[in-house]
Amino acid sequence: MNRETVAPRPPHPSQDLSAFPARLVQAGTRWRRGHRKKHEPWFFASDGHGRFNLSEPMGTCYLASSDDFAARESIGPDSARSGVVAATFLSGRVVSSLTLPETIVAAHVSSNEAFPLAGAVGLCSMDTYEVSRQWAQELHESGFEGIWYHPRFSPGADARAPAVFGPAGAATGEVHEQKTLRAVVEDMAIDIVDPGNLDEFEIIDEPPED
Repeated sequence: MNRETVAPRPPHPSQDLSAFPARLVQAGTRWRRGHRKKHEPWFFASDGHGRFNLSEPMGTCYLASSDDFAARESIGPDSARSGVVAATFLSGRVVSSLTLPETIVAAHVSSNEAFPLAGAVGLCSMDTYEVSRQWAQELHESGFEGIWYHPRFSPGADARAPAVFGPAGAATGEVHEQKTLRAVVEDMAIDIVDPGNLDEFEIIDEPPED
């Protein structure tokens, strides 16, 4: 294996993941999530666009520990790297403050103890999601109720992000407040530009719909 080899690989079929490093995420803790205002804040995705999405009938809801962490995950990799986002993308999107209703046991994939386990370290930074989704599915089947990981586009040591497992689709839950995504981004080092000026910047793809 050389430095250019992608370390993460699917869990071995015979591997027992029940002893995977775990992190309790306590009921009543406050989290943030970026989403379209017309949609429910609690949504468990099961398509191929999410890093740790489970397959139907289950899905995954991605939370973050602060408004700006949630915003970076919402605007996508190209905007996070370039520091530029289109005003039209921000329109109609919000960051909601949510309360976790029940304590969950999450697999801690960013833990040092996860490194020996078939190359699990790196699951939160790889560009494609096939392997990370396989890990999520196997961890779920091993009894875990979510994944605790370090968000890819929030490099600070205090960045925390639980991906919570639940029945696929929209769900109801406690929501404390909402801020427009634009208001959050305006307080960050990200330029908001009109679509007509985007040719001046290198933005490869729009983030997927949510």
